Amino acid sequence: MRVIERARRIVLLAVLCAGAFLVPFGIAWWFDRNEFAETPSRAAVLQQPTVAYPLSGLIGLAEDAVAPEPRPTTTKTPRPQRAHSPPTLIDEVRAELKSSFYLPVSDSTLGRPSIGQIIDAIGDPYTEYLWPSDFKEVREEAVATYDGVGLLVVPADAGLIVTSALRGPARDAGVRPGDLIISIDGVPVDSLAFERAISLFRGELGTVVTLAIERPGDDRPRLARVVRQAIDEPAIRVRTLNTEEQNLGYIRLLSFTADAGNQVRDATNELLEQGIEGIVLDLRGNPGGYLREAIKVASVFLDTGIICSTDGLHRSQTVYTASGGAVAGDLPLVTLVDGQSASAAEIVAAAMLENKRGQVVGASTFGKASVQSLVPLDNGGGLRLTTATYRTPLGNRIAGHGVRPQIESLDDPLTRRDEGLRKARGTLAKLVERRFEPPAIHF
Repeated sequence: MRVIERARRIVLLAVLCAGAFLVPFGIAWWFDRNEFAETPSRAAVLQQPTVAYPLSGLIGLAEDAVAPEPRPTTTKTPRPQRAHSPPTLIDEVRAELKSSFYLPVSDSTLGRPSIGQIIDAIGDPYTEYLWPSDFKEVREEAVATYDGVGLLVVPADAGLIVTSALRGPARDAGVRPGDLIISIDGVPVDSLAFERAISLFRGELGTVVTLAIERPGDDRPRLARVVRQAIDEPAIRVRTLNTEEQNLGYIRLLSFTADAGNQVRDATNELLEQGIEGIVLDLRGNPGGYLREAIKVASVFLDTGIICSTDGLHRSQTVYTASGGAVAGDLPLVTLVDGQSASAAEIVAAAMLENKRGQVVGASTFGKASVQSLVPLDNGGGLRLTTATYRTPLGNRIAGHGVRPQIESLDDPLTRRDEGLRKARGTLAKLVERRFEPPAIHF
């Protein structure tokens, strides 16, 4: 009995030892089975879709796919997709200069950090950025009125050259054609864009604007205090220059505004109805304006022929010819110019000169041979951009030296007489006389 009881104890002890050894392995096996049943395999992880984020809006690189970071074990809100960043104002200006400026613009110039520095580096006095208020005024330009002080000006390196002093406050204050305005209310003009400078002339009626001007022969600048007034001055003046023997007409065009062509045509028809025998077309002090109006004005007096041509880096050559139907195509004509006749005025003068249409009298013109376009920008402002240069009918460029008249006549501003007009009228009288001379007979 004792032997049997001892054997049972040995067997029970062996069973207990085996259970103690196997239970941990069983528990570990159970947990391991449930964990791998809920966790995907590594291959399954690699097959999950990836998300790429564009970097263009973050660091300025080209948009490209980027490998995602390791997937976190916790649930996380998906990263939102960034929208494309719109172009900035300076990017717009860079794009317009690169695609439309009449000369190549280097990458180093376009890479400058501000619009002002880029335009300064270009070195073109007629290309400028226009603030929204200035751009609106340019686009809504009045056809026959000049608000503020009654001056017409053209840009120069050191300021603004007065081309015409209309009847009004500036003339009353002593400002006259040929004066160089170097500051307006103490603001140096050479540091401002053209439109920004002339905007300083405007202001509340009755207020005073102080102009610092330089005049040839003066040792120091003089100050002119000008009271702002409403200036209502037509862009065109028409009258007769009658003598005892001849009936001559006179047309003064102050600028090539939006309706200048029609106004000159109407004025010419009016003079023809009065029986005039010749016309003086006075373009002195005319700062220019619209190219299309220059073509129309020239077509009043020129029935056929080339008026001008334009070309630029991004523009093919365009040749402009007389439109036909000239109302005074064979009438004796004198075109009167001076050193402040610029741009569109020079186009008309050169067209008359090189097509042998009458005589050009006066002084060499200003020498502006570039064509500007207005480009709107997304912020409401704009860019006045030189997109082309023009050539005369014979293919000549006049930049810097202008159109030289056939008969020179310098007006003396210190006299009450208009020497330029007197010379033009005398030249026209001779052309009228020759018209009625009998043709020479050769034997």
